[in-house]
Amino acid sequence: MLDRWIGAAVGLPVPLSRQALDDWRIARLAEAVSYARAHSAFYRRHLPDGGISSIEDFLRLPFTTPEDLRQHYRQMLCVRPDSVARIVTLTTSGSTGMPKRICFTEADQARTTEYFHHGMAEFVSPGERVLSLLPGSSPGSLNALLRQGLAQMSVTLELKGRAIRRAIFRNGTEQYPELLRVISERQITALVGPPSVIAAVARFSAEAGLTGLTSSLRSVLLAAEYVSVEARETISRIWNCRVNEHYGMTETGLAGAVGCAAFDGYHVWESGLFYEIIDPASGLPVEDGHVGEIVVTTLLQEAMPMIRYRTEDRSRILPGQCPCGSVLKRLERVRSRPQEKKFRERTIPNEF
Repeated sequence: MLDRWIGAAVGLPVPLSRQALDDWRIARLAEAVSYARAHSAFYRRHLPDGGISSIEDFLRLPFTTPEDLRQHYRQMLCVRPDSVARIVTLTTSGSTGMPKRICFTEADQARTTEYFHHGMAEFVSPGERVLSLLPGSSPGSLNALLRQGLAQMSVTLELKGRAIRRAIFRNGTEQYPELLRVISERQITALVGPPSVIAAVARFSAEAGLTGLTSSLRSVLLAAEYVSVEARETISRIWNCRVNEHYGMTETGLAGAVGCAAFDGYHVWESGLFYEIIDPASGLPVEDGHVGEIVVTTLLQEAMPMIRYRTEDRSRILPGQCPCGSVLKRLERVRSRPQEKKFRERTIPNEF
């Protein structure tokens, strides 16, 4: 469970008290809003004056939107330009509109590394070998931070060659035998990647009679896109391994929520993020158990905080406590978006 790590991060004893964690979150939300207003020209104009003393105060704040991020990302910055360690641009496939750009400090990226370390510890153990099919290998990229987080628990991260990964993302089925060979030869125990890609590889291995090449696999983590029930069940059935799921986005430093052994929702990184579910039409919050749009506030992000950021993703907060015993809030599997979006992430030079 992530409870022990989150409890240590916020200074609360374990087992965590739900009430104590809620009280801490209100105080941290107030600090995050105050920080954003004090350091960002955009938030100074966007957020009203006055403190946050209750969740009701916070819920009266205006939303931040993807369009705000596209138009005002320079003004959203809360640190000196020379403190920016990485800038990422996100381009929506098929769109000619302005891309979104998100900035991170070294401390922001260190927190993501720590999140990866504890999140991956939910389903891998020291000595295992993880293979990532996610794009990117440059310093500060998702794979670079994932490698650092895994190294902290003596787990090795393997990357396929860039050309092979690109071919796989382009539905290059000719690379599937090579991928399966790598899993077998390197005795890969865990696979991380998009569900559509991994499910396609699993189906290919069954049709080609090559499932024996995946006998070392113990677990799969699905990430980076919508996870369908069909994809998860296909992978689990064909490869007879544990299939976990992760929800995150670049705007939050790639962190978010991750599934546990109970397979009953994604546990939220509550020491770093605050999720709301709203009615997308009215903007009003809905009760736990009701589906709506996910709105996220980053609690620790230095370079470019997100305050009540509308994600356009759909899910719900699952009521009650997880069967695993954790008291952390849980997101249900994030549902398909109104218009399915795929992003291309690219690091660009510091242009400030």
